[in-house]
Amino acid sequence: MSVARARELAVLSLLAAHPAHGYEIARAMASGPLALLGLSRPAVYAILERFRTRGWVDEHEETGGPYPDRMVLSLTPAAREALDKALAGLTQAPLAPTAPLLALTLALDSGHTLPNGALDGLIAARHAQIASWPSDPAHTESATGRLARRLVEAELSFLEELRTGTGAA
Repeated sequence: MSVARARELAVLSLLAAHPAHGYEIARAMASGPLALLGLSRPAVYAILERFRTRGWVDEHEETGGPYPDRMVLSLTPAAREALDKALAGLTQAPLAPTAPLLALTLALDSGHTLPNGALDGLIAARHAQIASWPSDPAHTESATGRLARRLVEAELSFLEELRTGTGAA
């Protein structure tokens, strides 16, 4: 599965859980475990526009009291069918590795060296990423939250091995 398709699948899954407006989706994609997908707010809006073009979302205006009115999106039956089909297809298609660490390891395997402090910066960034995640049990104890934590912890372990020299090629 391509990164683009995985990102669309994540947005579809969020909308399948409950109707939401674009900003709310973008905020959810930028924090917690979903931040691992690297979706910016403009990218979320581009995905939502593709969903509109495909007829996958219904929109209704919601007044927000003191907040400006906003368009709340919900999935159409066609979108739910597409989501089901994509989820079923996960077992049949090879998953392409998307971790940026693969690029790092390829560079190291090719004899390149990292700039001074880069490894420590990556390790600090992973620690900060985990620390920034909401402590809400709905996020941390969900399957998504547990998987994201394990992936980042595995990356941390590998980076620390590289730092000590035990993970060098």
